[in-house]
Amino acid sequence: MSSTAESSSPRLFYGYVIVAAAFGIQWVAFGTFNTNGIFLNPILAEFGWTRAAISVAYTIGFLMMGIMSVVAGNLNDRFGPRKVMGIAGLLLALGPLLLSRIDTSWQMYLCYVLYGTGLGAVDATLLSTIARWFVKRRGVIMAFTKVAAGIGIFSIPLLTSWLIGVQGWRITYVAIGALLGLVVVPASFFLYRDPSEKGLTAYGASLDFAGKPGGPDGLSFSEAIRTRQFWTVCAIYFADSLCMQTASTHITPHAISLGIGSTSAASLISVIGIASIIGRLTIGFSSDKIGPRRAMVIVLVVLLVGFAWLQVADVLWMLYLFVILDGLNHGGIVTVITPVVAELFGTRALGTILGVVLFSGIALGGLGAWLAGYIYDLTGSYSIAFGGLLVIAVTGLLLGLSLKPITKGGKK
Repeated sequence: MSSTAESSSPRLFYGYVIVAAAFGIQWVAFGTFNTNGIFLNPILAEFGWTRAAISVAYTIGFLMMGIMSVVAGNLNDRFGPRKVMGIAGLLLALGPLLLSRIDTSWQMYLCYVLYGTGLGAVDATLLSTIARWFVKRRGVIMAFTKVAAGIGIFSIPLLTSWLIGVQGWRITYVAIGALLGLVVVPASFFLYRDPSEKGLTAYGASLDFAGKPGGPDGLSFSEAIRTRQFWTVCAIYFADSLCMQTASTHITPHAISLGIGSTSAASLISVIGIASIIGRLTIGFSSDKIGPRRAMVIVLVVLLVGFAWLQVADVLWMLYLFVILDGLNHGGIVTVITPVVAELFGTRALGTILGVVLFSGIALGGLGAWLAGYIYDLTGSYSIAFGGLLVIAVTGLLLGLSLKPITKGGKK
């Protein structure tokens, strides 16, 4: 029983259908959520709220994303992705639709509870599902799936900026909600938890993997959390996500505060999207060639270099270089984190384990968006916030270098 998925089916391996559905969901889900910074100034202009008050909404969104990552990962292990993503798709659409009607800050916060809850199911559900369908070429397949998010981050903010200028931010939120509902909900019907539901075996699966970390079995959740590696991976993803999410939320307002035009400032988010596509593909292939843990160290080096450069970047071309580095890191970390988790802990409880790792980055890392806004309101500058992110990037790299495989018994 060492057959690959190709020998299990003479036609197109259904795992590629799973990837196609996930591609569409990733494109609209992450592309739309990364428009937060573009909406900040129009909402400021209409309501006169502080940056910190608006950034609280984004932090709430990140917090709910993190909580839902844990919940969705566990639900996917138990009930499969179709039900989880179907419900998540409805919540994703409802969030922006209701945002178009807000008049008070608490309404905005409630909308981001819905928006973040829906988005939190996306990676935990889709990436743990794809990891079960592919053992061989897992890194490349994961990279291709996450490229969709990069395309979304490139294309949707540009369209959003244009539409806000033409129709205003309220109509733009309606368009975003409609797009999410029309793509995510239908795509969810094509998802299956694992190949056995279609009478298949995973691509590249064999008995050689049975019972080993990285294969179809591995550690239970209770076993995984007793390892140093589990908490190290959580800390690494937290450090990287804190830097990444803070930058994606505040880089556009930061550029405007430096005197850069709003259109050029908004284009910085799109550059992150373009660079993240390159990061996803490069790290995906590297993960299969040199191993996920080594590939992750490369990503963390890029993170450190980028935030070191941000400390002196004060004109447009320098900010473009920063967002290129940030995008490479962005694409790399979201691509490599699932292969790292699967390699260390296996796929037995992958949804739950991955969900907790994602929570550590998305929910806890989302605090940076609020904190940076708060610091700006106090000081009139992002200098202190960005300096703190550099320290966190150094810490992330040191943790990445310390990460070792799990040996028999679940220890270093």
